[in-house]
Amino acid sequence: MTTEVPSILNWLDDERLACPRANLLAVFDDRSHTLQSTPDELILMKSRGMVDWYETSFAADPPRRVLEIGIFKGGSVVLFSELWRPERLVAVDIAVEPVPALAEYIRRCDLAESVRPVFGIDQADAAAMRSVISSELGAAPLDLVVDDGCHFYEETRAAFETVFPFLRHGGIYVIEDWGWAHWPGAWQDNGGPWPDKPAPTLLALELAMLCASRADLVEAVEITPGLIVVRKGVGGTVGADFALSAAYLTAGRVFLEEGFASPLRAGEQAPSRRELEQTILNAERELQRSRATVTELDGVIRALRSSQSWRLTAPLRRLRRALRG
Repeated sequence: MTTEVPSILNWLDDERLACPRANLLAVFDDRSHTLQSTPDELILMKSRGMVDWYETSFAADPPRRVLEIGIFKGGSVVLFSELWRPERLVAVDIAVEPVPALAEYIRRCDLAESVRPVFGIDQADAAAMRSVISSELGAAPLDLVVDDGCHFYEETRAAFETVFPFLRHGGIYVIEDWGWAHWPGAWQDNGGPWPDKPAPTLLALELAMLCASRADLVEAVEITPGLIVVRKGVGGTVGADFALSAAYLTAGRVFLEEGFASPLRAGEQAPSRRELEQTILNAERELQRSRATVTELDGVIRALRSSQSWRLTAPLRRLRRALRG
């Protein structure tokens, strides 16, 4: 008979979360950008369902060495610290300025040796990421990586290729909020929140292909609307020069969003995967720009039709149509 371990997280309501050493406000909407973390309550940009997933998924085997990409307002660093009490939790962010409320949490709880936020680090900068991992985590491999950074394809892919070699066999690599370009509602307005940046959609496909090609490198890939969860295989060796496009197999076919590429004509050379990826990205950007232009023109037309001059000239337009008829 197993005994259920009581949760250390105490939800006061659907958003307010009391942890043993800190309080969090979990908001997954525009308020996360306007509200500020305080020493009494830090902002956590995660849904309650996502918080529950982290608590449940690692309840039996809490990760001891964790790397988080994306600090934002410090709430997730505090959440992971409270949930697992890891021996080392390193978090990086492209922002240069530290989060005072997070610094106060670390000071108050005497966690300066175990919780290490590092600012001014671009997740796409391989040299900077390797330097942080080397200086802050040493030679021992990571148990868990959580990418809650910029959520764009190129940067997220670059971070995966850099950090995945440092993950232990059987370790977990989580990519959060990958599907923002496909979520319904306001996420679809005007080309989405980042009309000029592609989402990590293609990366989800590449990771699935890697799992099918190299089970020794990737044992499993779980894709949900909010998460890509990659479990590292137990048999493969991943070097520092790891590159996704060189690791997965495609039976000689070139994959596009539409399916297989057309057969080549005699003497024609197939484009490289990098060239095809860039072509897809360029097409996505052009489509997003076109959608933004259409939306802008639609707004101009709507404004014109609701203007006083349009209403005053309505009789003239009716008369003209009658004369033409």
